[in-house]
Formats: sequence, C-alpha cells, structure tokens
Amino acid sequence: MLPSLGARTSIRNHARAGACRAGMPWPAGARGRRGFTLIEVMIIIVVMAILAGAAFPHFQDRRDDARQAVFANNVRILAAAARRYMLEQGRYLEDAESGQLPPGFDEYILPSTWIAGTPVGGAWDTERDTFGIISAIGVHFVDPAENPGDPYLQEIDTICDDGDLASGHFRKLAVDRYYYVLKE
Repeated sequence: MLPSLGARTSIRNHARAGACRAGMPWPAGARGRRGFTLIEVMIIIVVMAILAGAAFPHFQDRRDDARQAVFANNVRILAAAARRYMLEQGRYLEDAESGQLPPGFDEYILPSTWIAGTPVGGAWDTERDTFGIISAIGVHFVDPAENPGDPYLQEIDTICDDGDLASGHFRKLAVDRYYYVLKE
C-alpha cells in the first residue's frame, strides 16, 4: 500500500532532517534560510508606508462625509424637536448661551446630544429675535479656529437644504453662526 501524499511529504521532510544531522549538505535553496533579510523587511515597510499614505486622504474624506451627514441629521432632529416644543408650549425656544440647553428643551431631546457639541465642531445654539429671524437652531463656532468654513458647511446645506447658505432653512447668520431657521 502506498503512503498518502501527506505521508510522503512528511517522509521527505524527515529524511532531509536526518540527512542534515548526519553531516550531509542541505538541499539547494534551503541552506540556513530562516527569515527575511533586513533589506527585505525595509522594502516591505516602505511599500506599506506608501500604500498607507495613498489611502489616508481617502479615509479622511470619508470621515468628513460621515461628520457632515451626522450633523445634518442632528440639525433635522433638533429642528423637529424645536417645532414640537413650539406647538406644545405655544412659544419659541429661548435664546440661550452657546452650548447651554434652552430651558424646557431637555424634555424634547437627549440633553447629552446638546451638551456634547456638534460633530463638526462648535456648540449647539438657539437664536430668538436676533439676526432678523424669530427662531433658529444651529451651530456657533465660538473659537474661530474650529470653524471649518463656508465650503464645508455649504456641503452640509446641500445635504439638508438647498445648497445655498444665503437662502433656504439652513443659513449662515453671521461669520461664525450657521443655523436652521424655524421662523423668519
């Protein structure tokens, strides 16, 4: 009976090991080769670094897209909650300090969402009877360094409104303020 393929391979390996122990030379190509040389490892590291460098901007863009989508969704949810507040309370949200939850609004949203800030930086804020509008909810970039700029927020406007920061519901009210206008 012939041994199986696995058995033959095992017999060959066993025979080679025995031959080497017996002082016979290693088979060609197997002489002392146990790992990669330093040059081979360095080449692999360089190739991996180049691939990572090429992929990183793509992942950064996807992360920005996700932040914009989450922000647009949060604006919609907060605007809907503000409308519900308006209908049930018979008045608009108070004009609170940036990052401070307007009185009574905690019954309509998760306060942690408001307090944590926005996914694009800045702080959630409400406006009432300012900037030529009656009621609005949005983001205030208190620190100018946090403001990603009009092109970035215009992309958000495209997701949740008309793509124009000068018109529609989502607007730029001041240099550092972008709001969803509930009532003009």
